[in-house]
Amino acid sequence: MLRLIDTRSAMLVRAVTLDGKTAEEAGETVGMTAGAARVALHRAMRRLSGLAERMMK
Repeated sequence: MLRLIDTRSAMLVRAVTLDGKTAEEAGETVGMTAGAARVALHRAMRRLSGLAERMMK
């Protein structure tokens, strides 16, 4: 499912959920501030949730 969202968002989700990094640490790897990374992560998770819901229908 991560390939269905933009690359930077997928990198953030992967870093936080699979690698156990904080949003701040994940943001550093993609050149984002801590606040921007948290917002981007939240939006990415919301997109993934919506995609999963649509796939279940």
